[in-house]
Amino acid sequence: MNDQIAAKPIVRLPGGADALREVHGDWLLIGAVQSGDSGVQKSCVIAQEQIHNDTRQRLLVIELRPDAGRIKGTLILPFGLSFQKGVVLQVDESSSAPAVPFRTALPMGSVVELDIDALRVALLKTGRTLHVHAVVADTGAPIAFGISLNGFATALARAEAIMK
Repeated sequence: MNDQIAAKPIVRLPGGADALREVHGDWLLIGAVQSGDSGVQKSCVIAQEQIHNDTRQRLLVIELRPDAGRIKGTLILPFGLSFQKGVVLQVDESSSAPAVPFRTALPMGSVVELDIDALRVALLKTGRTLHVHAVVADTGAPIAFGISLNGFATALARAEAIMK
């Protein structure tokens, strides 16, 4: 009989941590070790939340995770935007990407799933602001949200290193 038990690799974040939280400019990096159907694995997202100064209501949340040279993630915007028009992403004054549709609306807001290709990732790394263009549903007026890219490149690089 073989009494040896196959050792399962121990999954840890840098420094042996089970969770970490770091600030990179205007971006927050959140890493964790989680158990799931496929065993224990690492997860890491970079995020930014914007709160209205006067009302203290959330304006938007963006959470991104590196995925093989691309970035996948979620953008949550306020209610009242035209679902038919979707959103258009633009880094600084570069050309706009094609419109991205809204996926659904949840109690936290209107949800857009993001899948950003390597070309746009490169623009994000060197840009200053990610502009999110949308249309107000009841008036048809354009509205833009600005997401600071201060610290984005270092947060993304750190997330990629953690996920290796």
